[in-house]
Amino acid sequence: MKGIIKVWSPLLALFMIMLMVEVQLVQAAQTGQASNIRIINTNDRLIKETNTSIIMQIGDTLLTYNTDPQYQSAVMEIKDLKTGRTQLIKYSTINKYGNYVTNATIENSANNIVDPSIMLNLLETRGLVKGSAIVYYTAYNPLKPGEAVVSASQKIDKALLQTAAIGSWDYRWDGNVLYVSAQTTGKYGHPAYMSAGQIYQEYYITGNQLIHYHIAQWESQVLARAAPVVLFAAIGAKIGGPVGAGMGALLGLVGQFFIADQLLDENNCMWFWYGRNLGWVFLWFNPPLFYTYTTLYFRLAKWTVWDAIGIGNPY
Repeated sequence: MKGIIKVWSPLLALFMIMLMVEVQLVQAAQTGQASNIRIINTNDRLIKETNTSIIMQIGDTLLTYNTDPQYQSAVMEIKDLKTGRTQLIKYSTINKYGNYVTNATIENSANNIVDPSIMLNLLETRGLVKGSAIVYYTAYNPLKPGEAVVSASQKIDKALLQTAAIGSWDYRWDGNVLYVSAQTTGKYGHPAYMSAGQIYQEYYITGNQLIHYHIAQWESQVLARAAPVVLFAAIGAKIGGPVGAGMGALLGLVGQFFIADQLLDENNCMWFWYGRNLGWVFLWFNPPLFYTYTTLYFRLAKWTVWDAIGIGNPY
């Protein structure tokens, strides 16, 4: 046990899937940045994107998301391209006194990727499950693409934005991983780009305790402007395939703290981090207190969601 950590909890269940799927962690030498990098030759692609629909392939997972023109109802279909199995999640939202109340229901069928009862049981301790639906409360419409985009008053002054030169780095973190600082990038600290081509690649770097994961520029921009449910389904798919996508699709509805402009680095790419090791951790989320077997660290862009390692944050 690594201690009690207060977290923003929507990403918690993304990592609970590690009990059900195999986690592939690289055992790399720590002699230099290049030796730790694993380039991922993905078949990710954007098939369709409109104001009310997005179809996207993430590895062996196909995400299809559709909303009505008023963004009051939506459907997410997750398909395992290897097995043909699907997971269907339906959403509805209403505005009550300036806040949105959203219900998510997992449809049951003989072709499900995961039995809905298993997914609901994983979530029940969070106090969100009411019958067969999961209820979310947000300050904005979580079904609307682009709804979480940062307001004009919060945008970084582009004139003050500094861009790190390719190959430059400010310090080493998590062993021998070369980093540029937030002061240099104008956004947030992340591993240094050692070649211009890395901006267009998906890859991860293995540190002593963390996996430092980079999403290619085109895909980062698509996910940053998508509805939160699509963003977290995609991250879930990258970590845990179709099962992970299902958990992300359920829990990405409350991502109002993850603002689109702040998800991207100075090259319009997105980073996330997760621990190489798993363990039992207490996670406190306003309450209750939950004891779960999960990765010991998770961070998305500038937000560390939890740290049971005590490694801290890049700066």
